[in-house]
Amino acid sequence: MLLITEDMRRIPATVCDVSNLGMRLEIAEALPLGLALRVDVHGVGASAIVRHCIVRNGKYEVGVHLAASLPETRTEGP
Repeated sequence: MLLITEDMRRIPATVCDVSNLGMRLEIAEALPLGLALRVDVHGVGASAIVRHCIVRNGKYEVGVHLAASLPETRTEGP
């Protein structure tokens, strides 16, 4: 998963938690509150705003509010 900033900086992220309105992500750098960015998951994206950012265990936990929900993907079993 990637976070893409307005200046096209690409920040790798690990998803920690997901809700209907947002996500908690782990990244290697701090992001300012209010930063607008794009969340990209395997080529599917959504606009987001950084709502909180804290340091925990040497990494940053970032909470983002999604402007629109990411579409659900379903996988079918064999």
